[in-house]
Amino acid sequence: MHDHQLTARIRVMNFFNDFRLENVPELTLDSIYIVWFCYTLKNWKALVNTVMPDGTYYEVTYNAEADETYLDVYTKAYNFVISDNGNDDQLTLDLTEVE
Repeated sequence: MHDHQLTARIRVMNFFNDFRLENVPELTLDSIYIVWFCYTLKNWKALVNTVMPDGTYYEVTYNAEADETYLDVYTKAYNFVISDNGNDDQLTLDLTEVE
């Protein structure tokens, strides 16, 4: 059986290492981990993160019908805090710099 989670980690590692800045060390598989994974009807999706403190996470999606893998790269822009006290009018935006 194919290890789809390993494939997702390898895709992220290859992307990161191909496009990293010169002063940033290469990632190894040991520094990449799966946050969430789902396999449905021959397709799969993984949310992947790394040990790098850059606020970036990766979404790897495999489309079995097209035999293609899609890699989406996201960087955290904001952190919204929504109170669960039943007051939907209170939304707090933390504009502190994302580390």
